[in-house]
Amino acid sequence: VMLDEKAGTPDLWIYEIERGIRTRFTFDPGTDWAGAWSPDGKTIFFSSDRNGNSDIFRKSFAGSSPEELLLEKEGDQYAFDVSS
Repeated sequence: VMLDEKAGTPDLWIYEIERGIRTRFTFDPGTDWAGAWSPDGKTIFFSSDRNGNSDIFRKSFAGSSPEELLLEKEGDQYAFDVSS
């Protein structure tokens, strides 16, 4: 998670250790955090307050599809871990 200095909110970034490169993964002006990789490494699940409460979203690591809202309910939800 890194701060978007323009929006003043955190976004998820991918850091490639071998190449030392950071790539921004989320771009919404809401607060995005608590990312967790899927077991197959193809999807990242994360929490975001873009709809008010903290809800759980998922997005393909390849970035080929838009983020998808998975869990929206009263109170805050966090994506700390994913099981197969």
